[in-house]
Amino acid sequence: MEKSMSVYQFPSLARFALHNAVEMIVWAQADGTIIYANATCWERLGYKEEELLDQPLNGILAHSDQESWSERWTRVKSDGQRELQYSVKTADDQLVPVKAREFFLTLDGNDAVCLFWQSTAKTDAGAGKAGQPNQERFNLEEINLQQNSSGIISKNRKYRKVLKQVEQVADTHATVLIEGETGTGKELLANAIHNLSGRRKSPFVKVNCAAIPEHLAGSELFGHEKGAFTGAFQRKIGRFEMADGGTLLLDEVGELPIHLQPKLLRVLQEGEFERLGGNKTIKINVRLIAATNRDLKKMISEGDFREDLYFRLSVFPIYNLPLRERKDDIPLLAKFFIEKFNQKMGRKVKQISGEDMKVLMNYNFPGNIRELENIIERAIILSKGDELNLRPFLMQQQQ
Repeated sequence: MEKSMSVYQFPSLARFALHNAVEMIVWAQADGTIIYANATCWERLGYKEEELLDQPLNGILAHSDQESWSERWTRVKSDGQRELQYSVKTADDQLVPVKAREFFLTLDGNDAVCLFWQSTAKTDAGAGKAGQPNQERFNLEEINLQQNSSGIISKNRKYRKVLKQVEQVADTHATVLIEGETGTGKELLANAIHNLSGRRKSPFVKVNCAAIPEHLAGSELFGHEKGAFTGAFQRKIGRFEMADGGTLLLDEVGELPIHLQPKLLRVLQEGEFERLGGNKTIKINVRLIAATNRDLKKMISEGDFREDLYFRLSVFPIYNLPLRERKDDIPLLAKFFIEKFNQKMGRKVKQISGEDMKVLMNYNFPGNIRELENIIERAIILSKGDELNLRPFLMQQQQ
C-alpha cells in the first residue's frame, strides 16, 4: 500500500475527532505496519507518537494473543469487520486487556485495517444512575503507585532518565543546577540527591532566594556579627554554616541579588566566607544545589546574572520535565494526592470517571504538579461520595 494514504490528509475536524476519541485507534496497512495511532493510544500505552508510527502492529500485541498478520488481514478483509478481545502491550511491557473492533476499509484505492481498542483494565463499569448508561471509571485502588527510594512517583520513561541523573550525581560532591518550570518538583529532586548521598545524615538546608528581602539576603545566607547593621543585636548564624557537612539548596537562585553573587562564587570556589560585619574567615564543607525556573543564560546577556557563577553552578545540570511531557504519570499522581487529601479531610474517594481522567490527561498543566495537587484538593473538598468531583475544573476548561 502506498504511504500516501494518511490520516494527516483529513480535514482538521476529522483529525481532532480521531486524535481525541475515547477509544484507542490504530490504522495498519497490508504488511502490518502502523500508519496512524491516536493520542489516546500512545498516551494510554505510554509511548511517544513516533515510537508507534511505521512499527509492526504485532510488536504491541501480547504474544499469547497473536495470529499472523496475514491471517488477521485475510479474516477482517473477508468479514469486513470483527469484534474480539485480546491484550496490547504498554511501553514498559505491561499488558492491557482490550475489547477490540477491527474494520477493513479502502481509501483512495488503498486498503487498511482500522482497529478500535477499548481498555477493560483498571476500570469499574458498575451501573450508573437509573436511566443513564454505564460510564467507564478509573478504580484508584488498582493504580500501582510506582515510587522510588526517595518517594518520587513516576513510571514515565523520559522521567526515569532524570532520576538516573539524580542517582549518578548524588554520591559526588559536584554542584548541581536543577532547571525547570514552576511546580515541577525541583525541591523533591534536590531532596533525593541529598538522601542518596554520603551526606544524608547531615543537615539539608533550604533557602528560597525569592522570599528573602534583598537587604537581608546577605545576612540570611552568610550570617552577621552583633552590631553589623542597625537592628543586629546579636550574632546570627547563616544558612551556609547551618548546612556545614551537609547540603544547601538555593531555590530560585536567579533571584539572588547581583551584589551577593561574587560572595557566593567565592564560597563555591574556596569553601570560605566572612559573616557580615566580621573579619574571621569561616571554612565550610557544603554541597550546593541550585534550582531555578528562570532562563539564566538570558539573565547573563541582560547583565542580571554572572556568567562565571552560572558555569560554577551548572557543573551538573538537570532539567526537570514539565507534567505535559510525562502525562502517563497523571493517574499515579492523582491517586497519590487523592489518598493524601482523603486522609487529611476524612473522605473516601476511590474513583474518577473515564471522561474526567481524559480531560486531566489532555490538559497541559501550566502550573505542573503543584497545579494538579491544587485541582485534586479542591475536588476532594467538593466530593461527597466515592467519585472525585471535578466539575469546577471541567467548567473552567469549557470556558
